[in-house]
Formats: sequence, C-alpha cells, structure tokens
Amino acid sequence: DICVAANNAMIITNPGTPTRAAECHHTISAIKNHFSPNNIHYITPPGQLDGGDVMKVDNSFYVGLSTRTNDIGARQFLELTERLGFVGGG
Repeated sequence: DICVAANNAMIITNPGTPTRAAECHHTISAIKNHFSPNNIHYITPPGQLDGGDVMKVDNSFYVGLSTRTNDIGARQFLELTERLGFVGGG
C-alpha cells in the first residue's frame, strides 16, 4: 500500500519495491487534492515502508519488517504516528 491513513493525516510510504515508485507519484497527486500539506507526511530514504506491513489495533500501530519495509522506515513511521497522537506498538 502506498499510503496509510492516520486520523486526519496521510502517511506516504516508500515501498522497497522499485516498481511501486510510479504508484507513489499518482497517489501523492490525488492525496494533495484532499489533504492540507500539514497533514501529509512522508517516509524518506533510506527508510522503506509498505502499508501492507502496517497494522492498526485500537490506538496503536504495529509494523512488520519485510523485503518492502526496513527498520529505518518502521522507526520513521512509528515516530510520525506518535506525533499524531497514536501509541507506538512496535
């Protein structure tokens, strides 16, 4: 998944699969039409995160590591969600 919704914010992922890069550009354009810039956040290189590796339970997010999600991307994501008021689950 290219993005993860977190209440009134969107987190744009950075999947570790190069073929997903074009999807990111199209998705970002669409999201910018519906969210203010202050509510759009990004996982940045060398961090990699695929939304399919993210799970939300109650007020916590959990991130699994895979070939598409690395430790740096997981940490960036959890830091972002904590700033947005969620509990970092791990």
